[in-house]
Amino acid sequence: MYVSWLLFTGWPRIPSVFIGASFGSVVSTVDELNALLHLNSECKHILNIRSSGINVALHTESTDQDMIRCCYQAAIVRAVLCGVKGTKNKKTNASTANLLQEMELLTKSNGGHMSSASRFELVHLSYEYVRVTVDDFLPLLLSHGWIVSTSLLGSDEWRCSWSGAKVK
Repeated sequence: MYVSWLLFTGWPRIPSVFIGASFGSVVSTVDELNALLHLNSECKHILNIRSSGINVALHTESTDQDMIRCCYQAAIVRAVLCGVKGTKNKKTNASTANLLQEMELLTKSNGGHMSSASRFELVHLSYEYVRVTVDDFLPLLLSHGWIVSTSLLGSDEWRCSWSGAKVK
């Protein structure tokens, strides 16, 4: 898992992560919105990799736990894009190891340039990775003194509303 890197080291300089980004900075076309809604249909956030960085739109119904999950997902995507290798531990199973490997391979294809399909696949794989590992991640945060019962996002974060249905 990426946990040791997430908890104990500084962030790489790029890419930037924008939590609570405006909807327009996360998606620019209806097709892009539909693809992202399909990938993260259960989430209360939409994460997309753009040239400006990793942008995350929060749903109006996002809870503090949803925000922690989206921050965790954004950190995983950022680590993969920056070439940080995932480390295996006792709880790493074949499923999570395969997800890590698939994410790392996506960033190496085409000389590091990622197509829209590759970016969407990375978002999907990172969602699956978080879905599988978040139950192990949250106790680690707590054991290191993090408070997970509330989030302290600034007052300038955007909130959006969408449904899981396909937009026409």
